[in-house]
Amino acid sequence: MQSAGIAAGRYVSPEAIETAREKGLDAGALRPTQVTSELLTAADLVVTMTADHSAEVLDVAPDVAEKTFTLKELASLVDSLPETEPSTERASVLARIAEAHRRRASRAAGNGRPDDVRDPLGLPMDIYRQVAAEIEAGVDDLVRGLFGVRDGAAATTDGS
Repeated sequence: MQSAGIAAGRYVSPEAIETAREKGLDAGALRPTQVTSELLTAADLVVTMTADHSAEVLDVAPDVAEKTFTLKELASLVDSLPETEPSTERASVLARIAEAHRRRASRAAGNGRPDDVRDPLGLPMDIYRQVAAEIEAGVDDLVRGLFGVRDGAAATTDGS
């Protein structure tokens, strides 16, 4: 897993570091990485926080459209996939990403769901905490949907 940004700055904001610390994560040593076409092409999945970010990703690497989603969009799409046996096998996860893309293509436009995660930069700490909770919930949904983990079950590294 790798993180990169469309407009990566020189540092991670103190508020983001503090919010991560509150979640038990050490983000103090993180340095923003700029998105490149090489990173995007090599990725199995590209998850953005906003539809504008997704559009910017596609400007950098147009060939990654089938694997680029906003966090909320993908969480919604994988939630609609049939349940499957828990698996961490790459082929299984890639198949679920491909199915999510097919469903996105057939999904009615204007589904009324806001697919963007708000950018908290420059806003008070309580907004950072709200955004962190929103991201955490979305990532939990992705893990359940992509790896077939439901109702508190945990996938093992051997795919069983």
